[in-house]
Amino acid sequence: LKSGDVNACRALLQSCNLRARETTVLWGDLHCWEGQFEQAVTKYGEALETDNGEMESRKDYYYRVLDKLIVALWRLGRIEDAKEWFVVIEKKDCCAAAVISHPGYAFCKGLYHKYSNNPKSAIEHFNMARPHKEFQREALEHMIDIYMHRDKIKMWSNGEEYVKSRNVSIAEALLKELVMCCSGGVMKMTTTVWENYVMMANKTTADIDRAVQSFITILETDKDNPPALLGLATAFHLENGHHNASSKRNNKARNTLKKLAKIPYNPLYAQEFESAYLHLARSYYIAGRQKYDLATELCQRVLVYNKSCVMAWDILGDIMTREESFHDAVTCRNTCWKLVCQSNSNNGTAGELKEEEEDVVTMGYKLANCYYAAGRFVESVAVCDESVERALLRGYKEGEEGGGVISRMEKDVLKKCVLALRP
Repeated sequence: LKSGDVNACRALLQSCNLRARETTVLWGDLHCWEGQFEQAVTKYGEALETDNGEMESRKDYYYRVLDKLIVALWRLGRIEDAKEWFVVIEKKDCCAAAVISHPGYAFCKGLYHKYSNNPKSAIEHFNMARPHKEFQREALEHMIDIYMHRDKIKMWSNGEEYVKSRNVSIAEALLKELVMCCSGGVMKMTTTVWENYVMMANKTTADIDRAVQSFITILETDKDNPPALLGLATAFHLENGHHNASSKRNNKARNTLKKLAKIPYNPLYAQEFESAYLHLARSYYIAGRQKYDLATELCQRVLVYNKSCVMAWDILGDIMTREESFHDAVTCRNTCWKLVCQSNSNNGTAGELKEEEEDVVTMGYKLANCYYAAGRFVESVAVCDESVERALLRGYKEGEEGGGVISRMEKDVLKKCVLALRP
């Protein structure tokens, strides 16, 4: 399956014992590979519900299956459905406290919170799984991904405006720990790619050039390596900012993304493919109406594999708004809003991760504005009220990004809606 030979994998599975739990899980893996996440959820669910008295002796295995199930639900846009499976796992053990303290349970909880837009709780649970060898590597990778997520996006927003956040220093410390606990070809490449992103975050010409050479070295032995291609495109984009936005340099970044987008989709590198599609889609959207079809096709390609992708829905919402197709725009904006509001955390996000939840306020503003443009004033006011409430709960102040959006919302949307609703 990892080699991409799905037909050979299916033939082997059809000859196996269909009742074996491992076979059921492998069928789920095959369905995920083919983008059939509904079928995958069914297979993983069957594996978790089957109980032959093995739960106590094979807890790590059960949590690996739960891990796969959570990812499949997230890609279906149904991450909240994962809650019931934690209950299923807890009921299989006579001691609920023993389940909750297991590193596998903490790891899966971390996944759930990460995909529910609750980075603070995700970090807390990954930290609980991190000291245990079985889950250490993946817990560290997810923690690094969370801390670097916002910086990786900002690297593409505008090369001249990007400024490294404190998150990068935390990610760098975690990366050193990851290097120490892991070895081997694939992991060596993974850590090298992360090291390059940390270097690029410094935004110096020397560091960007070093990252470019490192990515090129990887591509010399594997010319279609998705992480290296995406990293190289990112370096070219940052390099573009350093050299006064030369269109020639900007084309280097875009052409590298195009090369990655032409490679057949491989689920092992889902994040890299989706990022390439999204960065290209955003560039096509910025280019103007003549490129909207290309941007839409790329966003829809992302949503085939990940219905929880906020950025894909956001770009589609931008396109629909520009085309004044407000009914379709509301659908996209409402999906964004629901996805970023999945977190139940109301006590604020302390320290370095606070930026991650500013999306809630920004998406609220966009949805409220879209409802207003569509003439749905009551719904617009309701979203404004909820956005203000969420902003206050998270402690936003005037002058911060979230607080500034709230001020614009009250001025640009709320007051206009109130006037429109007056008899």
